[in-house]
Amino acid sequence: MFDKAFEKIDSVMKEAEGKNIVTSFALIGGMAVSAWGLVRATKDIDFLVSLVKRESALSEFENILTKHKIKFTVHKGGYADPIGLLLDLQVPVRLEKVSVQLIIATKTWEEEFAQATIEVKMGKISIPVIKAEELIVMKLRAGGPLDIYDIQQLLKINKNKKDFNEKELRQKSKEMRLEKKLNKIIGD
Repeated sequence: MFDKAFEKIDSVMKEAEGKNIVTSFALIGGMAVSAWGLVRATKDIDFLVSLVKRESALSEFENILTKHKIKFTVHKGGYADPIGLLLDLQVPVRLEKVSVQLIIATKTWEEEFAQATIEVKMGKISIPVIKAEELIVMKLRAGGPLDIYDIQQLLKINKNKKDFNEKELRQKSKEMRLEKKLNKIIGD
């Protein structure tokens, strides 16, 4: 069921990129954690999406979702909300619907993270997945018990891999004022 949802979302994103609406997107959340080696259950699919800087970009993107028969709700975060803009999608797959959340990048760091990806095969297609370092920083920001568990496991799985850059992780954590949280988890 998730494979078909990935195919539909990939089709939407490719169309939006072709129309110069989306500049980049990355799989985040539980599915990204699984892509990095920690297989765990999740009920939804989460993406970080960067739109072009123009007034009409969001409405143009919404038109593509409607064209693909994907129902959605727009949630605009308040002043203190860590998520500024979220599209909550219900992607039709056979007789069911798959829940997909698109966090629309509203901050510079989110735009940068949406570009920091690797391609991972998901069924018949390749999906951009956020790099492990950026995923860990996002999980540090969220800070829930499952996020902390994910960070611990991601560090254990990826720490000795040549493409994992702990120095970059520490730098990004410091820039986002999350260094103490990271050090507490690492045990420094």
